[in-house]
Amino acid sequence: MSLSYRKILLEKIKQFINSNQNLDVFYEDYYLFFVNKVPDKALNEDEFLFFGMIQEKIDFTSENPGKEDRKYGYIDVKEYKIWLRKLLGKLEEFNYDFKLLMSWYNINRF
Repeated sequence: MSLSYRKILLEKIKQFINSNQNLDVFYEDYYLFFVNKVPDKALNEDEFLFFGMIQEKIDFTSENPGKEDRKYGYIDVKEYKIWLRKLLGKLEEFNYDFKLLMSWYNINRF
């Protein structure tokens, strides 16, 4: 029986946005899992882009970004969770069609 990495990653995201889990814990739980544990070819291209986008945005998230950091696109954890909720909401709206979501997101970035 093969692991559903898509399902595992989605559960990790949902757990983060629906809890008081801090960013450091999410980094350990999601980011490092995505980078180090998800095998090549375990996700299709659009799934990889979706989960990778979430992973990369962590690099631009901090507890309290200053004005200078914000100039470079940094956001705080609350804003990150809002972004994640919107993204997951759209994914659900598109019935988990990652290709459709990524096409929509490339046009309507938020």
